[in-house]
Amino acid sequence: MAATGSVYLMTSIGVNIYRRRQAVLSGEPVGATATIDEVEGCHRELSEVRSGLEKHLDGFHTLIGHYDASTAQQWADAGAFWRGQWKLLGDRCRFGERRAGPFDREMQMLADVHAELRETEAIYTKELLRFGRDQAPRMDRITQRIDKLGDRLAKARQKIGGGVGEQSDDDERP
Repeated sequence: MAATGSVYLMTSIGVNIYRRRQAVLSGEPVGATATIDEVEGCHRELSEVRSGLEKHLDGFHTLIGHYDASTAQQWADAGAFWRGQWKLLGDRCRFGERRAGPFDREMQMLADVHAELRETEAIYTKELLRFGRDQAPRMDRITQRIDKLGDRLAKARQKIGGGVGEQSDDDERP
């Protein structure tokens, strides 16, 4: 009995890890003439994909402060996962197809938002790559210069005596 529970637990953990790394289709493809339930389902999933993009893009600022190849790779991996979710949503909701039916306008609006989400992600990614190529090395050089200057000042402070922020007798003001 305990072995069965362990197998179930390990399988559950494995499925969760797989779902975090691989986008998984969440339902059946929408029919040629979408029902209200299908349109609402596509709307709900589009909202989740938008939230996923916001979460992914929140990590963008950490890379701007200091470009780190490992962090950039994690950000890229998260982007690949998001793009997988985005693609599966487009496939399931058939956003690439023209429709006729009572909800064709709503489906087209969802398709337009779906496309705009991808454009937004692509712009952020392009800017991050540009930053990594053009600005990150510059920021690293600036940081190194500031650090070296700090070391130089600390050594100068040691030579003249006194701790950081301590006032010498010469610095006293009446």
